[in-house]
Amino acid sequence: MASAFTHAFSAFAIGGFSFKRFKIAMITGALLAISPDFDAIGFKWGVSYHSPYGHRGFTQSICYSLIVATIAQWFYFKSKEAVGANRAYATLYFFSWRLTSGVLDACTTGGLGVAFFWPIS
Repeated sequence: MASAFTHAFSAFAIGGFSFKRFKIAMITGALLAISPDFDAIGFKWGVSYHSPYGHRGFTQSICYSLIVATIAQWFYFKSKEAVGANRAYATLYFFSWRLTSGVLDACTTGGLGVAFFWPIS
């Protein structure tokens, strides 16, 4: 079953192999991997599950993941840990871990699916 713990663990594991200095990158990757599930807080504010802004909605889209990954790599390169790192590689790393939540959620039988192509469809 896909859970926040499995998303975070996989980001930690891959981050350890991907970066020479990886502490901040792994923590960022883990947070990005579990962050799409934060959309569930919308239930408390009256956001319907069926809404594009509900659970498994826009926060799990490819477009949103790319925007968040780009912002994350920008902040990552502000840290001293990123000296000598490749920006494109860091963006790809953060993007892939941001998107894994949606991919794993799409493999489950619960829910209405994942809005990968928001805002297009």
